[in-house]
Amino acid sequence: MSNLFVEHARELLGMGPDWHMSSWRSMDWKKYGFQNPAGRIRITGSCVPSLPDGRLCWEYEVKGTRKSVMIRNDDHDAWVLAWEKRTGICSTCYSEAQPHPGLENMGWDHIKGILLETCRRCKGTAKAPVSIGKAAGPAQPQVDEGASRVS
Repeated sequence: MSNLFVEHARELLGMGPDWHMSSWRSMDWKKYGFQNPAGRIRITGSCVPSLPDGRLCWEYEVKGTRKSVMIRNDDHDAWVLAWEKRTGICSTCYSEAQPHPGLENMGWDHIKGILLETCRRCKGTAKAPVSIGKAAGPAQPQVDEGASRVS
């Protein structure tokens, strides 16, 4: 299974699709919480072969490919927007393991298992929304053209 943090790490490290994440760690969560835009995530992984049934064989890790990378949350958000523009795929419901694109994981139930719902961001199309590239920045001051200046 791959997620966009792994894809981002692969791109930063210059590794191919056989590089897989073995661990991740949130570096600033105790101080700032998980939603901090300046928070950092350290991702560690290496190149490992896969077995015929698709499982990874970590016993035969390729020597010299174990690498770590630190990714800031705000840098990752900008990278995700660029990735959506490049691929045209919705980042909310994207997953290599997702058999039904356009569905979003809404949680887990002990009887029903994984609860899936239509992706709210792309409305179930699995395509990137049209408004990509418009990153939310600081609000611009509203200027009223008809207002007169007081001197």
